[in-house]
Amino acid sequence: MGGKSSRHYGLTDEKLIEYTELTYLTRTEILHLLKLFVDIDDIDIEYHRIAFGEIISRFPQLEHNPFRSRIRRVFSSKKDDCFSFEDLLDYASAMSDRCPSTVKSAWAFKLYDFDEDGQLGLDDIVHVIKALTEYRTTTESRIDVNQIAQIVLDDMDIESNSYISQSAFKHGLEKMPDFEHSFTFKI
Repeated sequence: MGGKSSRHYGLTDEKLIEYTELTYLTRTEILHLLKLFVDIDDIDIEYHRIAFGEIISRFPQLEHNPFRSRIRRVFSSKKDDCFSFEDLLDYASAMSDRCPSTVKSAWAFKLYDFDEDGQLGLDDIVHVIKALTEYRTTTESRIDVNQIAQIVLDDMDIESNSYISQSAFKHGLEKMPDFEHSFTFKI
């Protein structure tokens, strides 16, 4: 007892160990994220939340991500367009190459569930296609997007209920070997 614990930008060694145990991130990655987070504003990391726009400015992976608005919504623990340090850790952990595919698929499902009803319907799939293709509005492209979305829905709707459940989504991703690579970034 009597010993002092080391602190890294206000983070104790104990908390750092806890974060390495609870995430798929290494100590070095957590400290790097911590430095980026603290450099935005000299803050107390335990309670401070930073506007998502500021987070984006530090992470090119977010700046150019077509799902950045959904990332903001899904990973913000308070749904307030801000990130705490732990929100940032959750996001980076989900995108880590050490994160298991089952965990990645659960996060991807949440990102793609635009209406947040716990299932992927035709409208959700249309939103995903538009985000991935930098959708341009013309009558012809609108028809094509809806047709493509319907084909995706028909192919992945293994329960025949006009929706893709989380288990059906996970099953569909198992057929896509590139999924894990495309749902990963280096810190």
